[in-house]
Amino acid sequence: MRNSKWCVLVLLLTLSGCGGSADSDTAGQDGLKVTEMISEYRAEAATLKLADGWQWPADKSFMAKTDDGHDVVYQRGFGRQAADRRWYCSWVGKALAGDTKSTGGALAEALKIRETYYYTTALQAESKTFFEDVLRRASLGDLGPIANDFQQNCDKESI
Repeated sequence: MRNSKWCVLVLLLTLSGCGGSADSDTAGQDGLKVTEMISEYRAEAATLKLADGWQWPADKSFMAKTDDGHDVVYQRGFGRQAADRRWYCSWVGKALAGDTKSTGGALAEALKIRETYYYTTALQAESKTFFEDVLRRASLGDLGPIANDFQQNCDKESI
């Protein structure tokens, strides 16, 4: 049951992030071109400090074209939520890899995800309820759910 909830969370986040493909001349009406999304991402990233060992991805890491050659159109806010999520993953990773002394500080930093656009605006109500339970349990010392989230959704190579 837990794994199916994680799959639903990942699916919801994925679906909320990309608007599919469209011709580049309609992107401004319905969403953001990749260059606009990257600007949004970089602006949000400038407000966040990644944990040691993590870096912000290069611009070429972001998908610009679909397999059939159409421009990818991103939903407004996708860049912000993706940057917030990468920041969160960096601190969860540090918390899970650290000794007891560094775990507390890194976990406290990761729990600040509640102050980000990702948490306050991008998450759907169902996902937010589930994610809040993960955060609450981590704050009480149960790192199992947050470790599961990290394993399934955080990768140093992803955006």
